[in-house]
Amino acid sequence: MKTRVTIPSGLDHLKMLAHLESITYRESSKNLAEFETDLRMIGAAMSALYQAATCYRKCYAGPHVL
Repeated sequence: MKTRVTIPSGLDHLKMLAHLESITYRESSKNLAEFETDLRMIGAAMSALYQAATCYRKCYAGPHVL
């Protein structure tokens, strides 16, 4: 029989997420240098999506497809 894990709520949930993020970053950063070209491309794409999603350049008041 599986043991059910209790998922924290409220501030404890945020603390759990921060802890897991720090573990993920620490483990991922060990290998990030070998993917620098890919990371530059992903960063540029995410920036473009962010700018479009926040109407950074100009907002035409809809329709907001993204």
